[in-house]
This record gives sequence, structure tokens and C-alpha cells, in this order.
Amino acid sequence: MKRIQCLTDLNNLSGEISNEFLQYLNTEFNCLYEYLSNGEELDNFILGIYQNMVILEGDDEIKKFSINTLDLEFIEEVKLSQITIIRIGLNCDEDIQLHYAIKGGT
Repeated sequence: MKRIQCLTDLNNLSGEISNEFLQYLNTEFNCLYEYLSNGEELDNFILGIYQNMVILEGDDEIKKFSINTLDLEFIEEVKLSQITIIRIGLNCDEDIQLHYAIKGGT
């Protein structure tokens, strides 16, 4: 499991995940920045603990979410050109925390 709390965390994923997945996460991060920032610069923007973007790695981590659905807000599939991403929203302390996984592995 990897957490993205700031732009540096996102940039550090370069080379660890596919470029297509990284571009998608970058778009998601920018949307959260536009929605949640209070005028701070993008480089200084930090997501709160319950707003972190979480990347699930491996089938075991993904299965945990299918077992515990009490806090589950939504699960959706996002089809990109070469991969399909599972996007999961969990209710966390009155926020929705976004979790992502590549369908069929990492």
C-alpha cells in the first residue's frame, strides 16, 4: 500500500507504476487540490490523513475492501487505454478517502 499526501509523494511514484496510471493519479490529485486547497501553492499542498490517496497493491489488499463494506461509499472501474483502474471511495471521518488499484494486478 502506498499513500499520496503531497505532490512529492506522487512524483516519487515515477518508475514504480505505469505512466498511464501515474497520469491518472496526477489528474485526481489536481482535482483534490482545486477542491481542498485554501490558496496554498501546489508544491505546499498536503492532503489530510483521511484524504490521502491510497494505492492498493496486490489482490490481498483489494480483497480487504470487498470484505469490509460498512464504510464503502462506492467502487467504480475506470478504463484507460491500456489498463483498468478500480477506484474505491471509503467514508473516513466525514470525508471520502480514495483508494486505487489496477484491475488484475499492479
